[in-house]
Amino acid sequence: MSSDTPPDLSPILITGIMNPAGKPITYNGFDLTERELQIIVQTPNNRVSVMLEHNYDTDTETGMATVGHVVKFWLGADGRLWGMVEITPTAKFGPRAIRKVMSGAFTGFSLGVPFNPDLFMTRNEVLKLGLVEVSLVASPDSPCTTFVAVEGAKYYAEWARIEAVIRQIYANSASICPDATLDALMMSSQLWARFRPRTEM
Repeated sequence: MSSDTPPDLSPILITGIMNPAGKPITYNGFDLTERELQIIVQTPNNRVSVMLEHNYDTDTETGMATVGHVVKFWLGADGRLWGMVEITPTAKFGPRAIRKVMSGAFTGFSLGVPFNPDLFMTRNEVLKLGLVEVSLVASPDSPCTTFVAVEGAKYYAEWARIEAVIRQIYANSASICPDATLDALMMSSQLWARFRPRTEM
């Protein structure tokens, strides 16, 4: 980290629902079955990375970038898949992931499921290959796969307000603040010192 990076910049943990209840084992479509969800739950910690909106395009800025990892998966009493992920601010696009979570731009999870190109969208390959990744997304495919809790976000609690101020400054000049600029500002001690409430000694 640079010398300007806030010393208490910390990871955040996001908990939420990652998939609806699994389909019966006799199901033969692309959605995940109960057995496949059990396979995912048994995945070793830290093996599954977290990405931004399934961006595998290496010609784009965030293509193949990872911003954290899955801490754990589990099944709820109703059969839905739950999970907890850790987002790391020191990852290249970690600040972008955190600020989009804190501003409400990202609202839920989406599973990166492997598939056989010859059988595209007819059957997945989770039983054979496991899970590819978990993505933070703006619009989850299923309305239930949303964030439920964010831990460690106390430090970033003011970010939505800060970003709104920054964007307005740019808008007043008839321009748009680039994502890269917002990422850099989130990592700036000087900015946080200006906006963060002062504590009494």
